[in-house]
Amino acid sequence: MREKYKYAILLISLVFYTWFVGWYVIVLILLALVAMLSCHLSSKWSLYIPITSLVLGFVMMKYFFHDKTIMLPIGYSTFAFSCISYLVDCSKNKRTNKNIDVFCYLFFFPKMLCGPIVRFYPFQKQLDSCSIPTTKDLYRAFKISTYAAFCKFCVADNLAYFTASFSSGINTCFSSIIFAIQLYLDFYAYSNFAIAFAILFSIELPISFNAPYKTSTFRMFWHRWNITISEWLKDYIYIPMGGNRNANKFRVSLNILVTFLVSGLWHGATLPFIIWGAFHGLFVIIERFYINRILRTTLSKILYQFTVLLFIVVLWQLFRLENVEEIITFINCLFIKSKIDSTMMVYTIASIIILWILDNEKIKGIIFSVKESKPYIIKEVSLVCMMLFLTLLFHSQPDVNFFYFKF
Repeated sequence: MREKYKYAILLISLVFYTWFVGWYVIVLILLALVAMLSCHLSSKWSLYIPITSLVLGFVMMKYFFHDKTIMLPIGYSTFAFSCISYLVDCSKNKRTNKNIDVFCYLFFFPKMLCGPIVRFYPFQKQLDSCSIPTTKDLYRAFKISTYAAFCKFCVADNLAYFTASFSSGINTCFSSIIFAIQLYLDFYAYSNFAIAFAILFSIELPISFNAPYKTSTFRMFWHRWNITISEWLKDYIYIPMGGNRNANKFRVSLNILVTFLVSGLWHGATLPFIIWGAFHGLFVIIERFYINRILRTTLSKILYQFTVLLFIVVLWQLFRLENVEEIITFINCLFIKSKIDSTMMVYTIASIIILWILDNEKIKGIIFSVKESKPYIIKEVSLVCMMLFLTLLFHSQPDVNFFYFKF
């Protein structure tokens, strides 16, 4: 019965993914077969062949086919990271795994399009014990889905109208703040939808975001933003390069910089993404070796926290830019004298307040857990109903075009 359940999960996942990408699913199935067959080779070739195939597939589909007849399918990056994780972990454990387990891991539809990135063996353990969802599971999934829908369709999609252009002067600053919040809530919503749908199969996916804008340092930000991909980069790039085991500052700094450059290149091999990765890497390096030594007073820590958030918001704007000309245009917009757009200012303030509410630990505690006490149930039902009502009332034209699908 358990094996039939796994095949049902795989079938649902393949149908779901095919609906999004069409015939591209065949490419990923072939790559999955290459990965599984490579596990039977010597340890060197078991990694070299499939990883080379994954990287070449990524580069060719994303950069070499300029006529756009062939494009990088949605979810390829998540698939590639999961595949590499499986191959590396499998080469270390020297265990023979069932093909159905590997296929379910690579194509599990809640995480397929945009993560979170999970490891094979913890996922396999859950897969072996998955079952028909209970009433409690269904209710949890409903709550988290409602929360995600509110973040995406009620907030993020409405904020997108104010990020279509850079405006000018102070309004560019407002637009930049709104974009940073919109980007986060859009990605956060997808991650929560993934968690909710996985619950329906008795599988718990990890949380990818933990109030990232409440950070006080760049290093803390990367422990809170897209946590699973940050851990993947640390475990499969940073640590294999030597991590911080070397006492040499230059070597550690190089490892950090290369890791962030890889993160930037994963988003795209354009100058804005390279700059974004390089600057985040440089800030983490400076912070690691120099900044923490001078943050002695409360005032200095507050000022530094403000500086960190400022740079994070500014660097996010590179996700809206494609070349040097657009970077120059954005910078010029900042210095154009213009009147304050009162509507944009109000939306900026409102989006900050909404973000603070959505990232409140008490709110998230109500959404992600289930308790049976009467006071808790009253708060829970009131919150979920209010979010559902506001989503239906203020939703933009809802679609499943999440921002991070382009990566």
